[in-house]
Amino acid sequence: MSKIIDKTFKTNTKDINYINRDFSSLKNELINFTKKYYPQSYKDFSDSSPGTIFIEQAAYVGDVLSYYIDQQFKESFVQFSNDRKNLINQAKQLGYKPKVTSVSSTIVDIFQLIPSTRDDSVSGGYMPDEKFYLVLSPFTILSNNDGKKFIIEESVDFRENTSFSPREISVYNRDNTGAPRFYLVKKSVNVYSGTLITKTINVGDPEPGITRP
Repeated sequence: MSKIIDKTFKTNTKDINYINRDFSSLKNELINFTKKYYPQSYKDFSDSSPGTIFIEQAAYVGDVLSYYIDQQFKESFVQFSNDRKNLINQAKQLGYKPKVTSVSSTIVDIFQLIPSTRDDSVSGGYMPDEKFYLVLSPFTILSNNDGKKFIIEESVDFRENTSFSPREISVYNRDNTGAPRFYLVKKSVNVYSGTLITKTINVGDPEPGITRP
């Protein structure tokens, strides 16, 4: 013997059906509800009547709300979810650590040849001539032998020698007397694969705005 489940509930002594979810069924149920409980108050259910406008607006709101409820319910299942953030969060909840895609990065050693200058205040009497130190601006583009482009995210200042931006100095070559002629200065920097693209948008001449009275 089959069991019949009644989806109709009584609220404030009025029967309300909770299984209608789309625009047409909601509209029909609202019309039937009005005919049943307000037969003397309203009887015109033609398409041009004011009452039908309000009934259709209520059905429209119910249809939209039903859609978003269904969408949120579907997104709660990992096998049916389409939203990227939802999938990542659900994967983390199950103990999986997603490997998100990111640009390639590496550390590049940048060298500069600096001529020596006489300085009796330092050991050896010679040091790199500071006025030749280079400063590479942020987003400078480097290229390897294969033509791949890499971008420097931060500036590279050969004048600095700090714990965050150290430099290494070594003698590159010497003259006949053994005095340094050139120094080789090295800096290490993080770079990212890619290139910069510039897009120009023409917005035209400015126009005066609308002045409200």
